[in-house]
Amino acid sequence: MPLAFAQEALRGKVISSQNGEPLAFVNILVNNKQYGTTTDIDGYFTIPGSIPLHNLRLSYIGFETLEYDVPSSLPRPWVIELKPNTYLLQEIELTPGVNPAHRMIKAAVERKKENEPTALSSFDYDSYNKFIVRLNTDSVSLPDTIQTPDDSSTVEAIEFSEKQHFFLMEAVTHRSYIKGKRDHEEVLASRVSGLQDPTFVLLANQLQSFSFYDDYIKVLDRNYLNPISQNSWNKYVFILEDTIIRGADSSFIISYRPSVKSNFDGLRGRLTISTQNWAIENVTAEPAKDAEMKIRIYQKYEQKEGGAWFPVQLYTDIDLLQASFNGLRLVAEGRTYLKDIRIEPELEKGKIPNVDMTLDPEATSRSDDFWNTYRVDTLSRQDKETYRVIDSIGKAENLDSKLKGLQALITGKVRTGKVDWDINRVLSVNTYEAVRLGVGAHTNERLWRYFLVGGYAGYGFKDKGWKYGGDMDWTLSPYRDIHWKIRYDKDIPESGNTEFLTDPWINPINSLRLLAVENRDQMERLRTSFSFRPRANMVLEVGTQFQTRSRIQTYEFLGDAAGSSSNVRSGEFLVNWKWSPNSKYMQTSYGLVSMKSEYPVIQLQYTQGLDGYLDGEFDYSRVDIRIDHRWRIRNAGQLFLTLMGGYIDADLPASFLYNGMGN
Repeated sequence: MPLAFAQEALRGKVISSQNGEPLAFVNILVNNKQYGTTTDIDGYFTIPGSIPLHNLRLSYIGFETLEYDVPSSLPRPWVIELKPNTYLLQEIELTPGVNPAHRMIKAAVERKKENEPTALSSFDYDSYNKFIVRLNTDSVSLPDTIQTPDDSSTVEAIEFSEKQHFFLMEAVTHRSYIKGKRDHEEVLASRVSGLQDPTFVLLANQLQSFSFYDDYIKVLDRNYLNPISQNSWNKYVFILEDTIIRGADSSFIISYRPSVKSNFDGLRGRLTISTQNWAIENVTAEPAKDAEMKIRIYQKYEQKEGGAWFPVQLYTDIDLLQASFNGLRLVAEGRTYLKDIRIEPELEKGKIPNVDMTLDPEATSRSDDFWNTYRVDTLSRQDKETYRVIDSIGKAENLDSKLKGLQALITGKVRTGKVDWDINRVLSVNTYEAVRLGVGAHTNERLWRYFLVGGYAGYGFKDKGWKYGGDMDWTLSPYRDIHWKIRYDKDIPESGNTEFLTDPWINPINSLRLLAVENRDQMERLRTSFSFRPRANMVLEVGTQFQTRSRIQTYEFLGDAAGSSSNVRSGEFLVNWKWSPNSKYMQTSYGLVSMKSEYPVIQLQYTQGLDGYLDGEFDYSRVDIRIDHRWRIRNAGQLFLTLMGGYIDADLPASFLYNGMGN
């Protein structure tokens, strides 16, 4: 007798018989291809209650195909197990001829731009993100008796993994997108085991690309050539594995991998392509070549109003092959679920912040009722125990404070309480001073959140001279990133150097290139400036400064005057514009936090010197530009390129001109 439950939809789950893990994107044919569907990233599938159930056919690459006769009474929960294949698939290279998969791939590439979600004029959605780090116990079993210390360690690790995870993070966000105008995500809720700092939510956004339509797919920090890209059929091997019939429409399951003779960073996995606009329904992908960690991504799409296909589930599975605990490897899992998706709604540009991400003031204090409206499932016993244990450790050990100290160390500082000490001020070596010993320090947010003050001092043993300076940075508006800065230096910079207002405040001696530089100036300078961000990835800074310089080497500037001088003074106005078009930022109560620093970085600076202003001696105009870029070269590393140029419209002392700045 066929099984039917009026109009009630039937929900089941497909898992591996080997380890009980859910299987994503299993192909399911109902009643000998009367209807077809696939499992989602958690292994669940749904069949409309209007379809009488006789039998199911479940197929999945790497597992035995299962012919399943539906019982008259379904178990609750309804779980179906698939057995892994006992044989390995051999790598093959297709011989020349007509490959039926190429027609589908070429059609998908042809419709790629219109199927890309960001090609829509606008959209918005809510998302729930969950990221865990746990022990991989899939292939480990408890020994009957403990005979060695390794057995004891394994038992302890397995018992630990049954109680809790190593790390757990959750976030709820709302994204608003207007093509070419706004792309903003607001963090509505954030919870991180052991920490209060919500910036860890950025991790969920950096695991994989939002959609599978870019020419290069980003997995963690690497880019891989997309199999859905122009001429990919000449670089990848595609095999049509199966077909699912849904009324007048069909879905084609295609496996792919780089060809045997390929020489590029490629992916391998499986695509399901629908005849509805030749869009991607789901995809699995992992790097084709072995690495220090095994990474696999999953994406599931659904067709929304107007026929647009949109991602609804994203999953990243990371096996940290080199990291272990008591002999068991660590694995990380990141899941993102999109809901309340609206296609091309009427969004008002003025109501969407002009920054990539913002943090709701109540994000870290949401109630369980709020969280449960977004969670796909309630927290498991392991989840709750993870929060309880790790939160108590984080509070006892003050992990937030220690994490900020680690962040400071990465940027060249050592944190002691309310002061950050500058490591690069301690020792420097150069031709003029031989050795300089010094000290530098700045206050941090523990003393004042929006006001930082600091300075440095150093002594050169060859020239027997002291150099020192100080600065102040007052954040007038953290949400607009408006700063007022004051800086004083008495030092020996390179003569004819080009310095931009937005350059980091560092000791100019600490550069490998400057080890051999002898053309230096005795300089005393006082500067003040205001900076703000017209856009999140753009900084505009306006300032004024006075400086006195004299060349250390024998030098006199004659100029237009009859006399000569070795000491020269200038009073200047400066305007600097810095643009990093591919960088992304998150707005927090502390100000903007960099989510992703990308190249190119472009800077343009205008300087106007005025005779008589702040006792300056010269009238001149100066324009400088600098472009920094970086490329990753396969099997060779990274190539850094800096282009600099400038123009001065007057005769000036050598200290204010240009030098040949090699590397």
